[in-house]
Amino acid sequence: MLLEIERRARAALLPPPRLPLSDWIEQHVVLPPDVSALPGPVRLYPFQRGIADAMTDPTVERVTLVKSVRLGFTTVPRQARVIPPSFPRR
Repeated sequence: MLLEIERRARAALLPPPRLPLSDWIEQHVVLPPDVSALPGPVRLYPFQRGIADAMTDPTVERVTLVKSVRLGFTTVPRQARVIPPSFPRR
């Protein structure tokens, strides 16, 4: 019993796993109906995953996009602004 309590206490003190930003967005962000035609948990398209991951890659200095309208572009930068302080930043 005491060993189980100690194990749980130690596990609670571990830092969260390091995730790519795209995975973090998909695990923690839910879009409300008033801001999205597809409300609910965010599911990124492959091109959005690449953008999100590049935004937190320490080897990438600049992310430049050429895009058309209505591609879900604002979703990724908006979520990049609200990631928790524990998330590794460049």
